[in-house]
Amino acid sequence: MKVSSHLSAILERETGGRVSISTFVGLYLRVLHFPVDVSSALGRGEINLQEAMLLARLNHKKLRTDSNTARAIRRHVIDSHLDSNGSQNQLRVRVREMLGETGIVSSETLAVGKEKVDSMLEVDPEDLRHLFFETMKEFFYALREINPEDLDESDIDEIMIPADLLTGAIHSIKQRIKARNQPKKTIEGFAAEKESNQDQRPVVEKDAQGRIIYRFNK
Repeated sequence: MKVSSHLSAILERETGGRVSISTFVGLYLRVLHFPVDVSSALGRGEINLQEAMLLARLNHKKLRTDSNTARAIRRHVIDSHLDSNGSQNQLRVRVREMLGETGIVSSETLAVGKEKVDSMLEVDPEDLRHLFFETMKEFFYALREINPEDLDESDIDEIMIPADLLTGAIHSIKQRIKARNQPKKTIEGFAAEKESNQDQRPVVEKDAQGRIIYRFNK
C-alpha cells in the first residue's frame, strides 16, 4: 500500500493523472524489458509505445536467430514502417506474419466455439458453462471489429484488472487440464509390495492352553 501510494503520487505529479497505476504497470513498466534498440527508438519519438511493444516481440528467441540478426531485423522493420508511414495495425500484421502467427483467430475457430455453445444449450439450457464460450466468442469478434486507434488509455485502464483476473482463471483451467491428462506414475515396486503384504496376513490359532497365537506364513 505504501508503494502504491508513493507511485500514485509520482504519476499524478508527472502525468497530471493521465496515467494510472494499473496502466503504468501493465504498459509502461514493460519498457524496462524492451531490447535497447527498441526503447531507444521509443525515446527518440520514432515509434509510440504500442508500436514499441509490437517490435519488442521480434526477439532472437521468437525469430530463432542470434541477437545481432534480430536487432538488424527490427531496425529494418522500423525503417520500413517510417518510410511508408504505416499504421499500427499494419505493423501488427507484419510482426505476426514474421512470427508465423497469422490465422490464429479464424472463422473456423469461431465456428467451433459456436458449436460448443449450441450443443450445451441443447443438452441443458441451465448449464452455465456455455457462458465461457459465449464470452470468448465476443472477444474474437472484438479482435476483428476494434482497431488500435479506437482505444485510449482510459479503455486500457478499465480493461487491465478484469483481464488479469480472466487470464489467471484461464491459466488455472489449462494447468488443471494438463495435470489431468498427464499419465499417472506408478511407484516402482509398490504393486509387488502391496501384493506381498497381502500374503503376510496372520493365521489366528489357539494353543493347548487356549491362548490366541498369530502365525505368519513365510
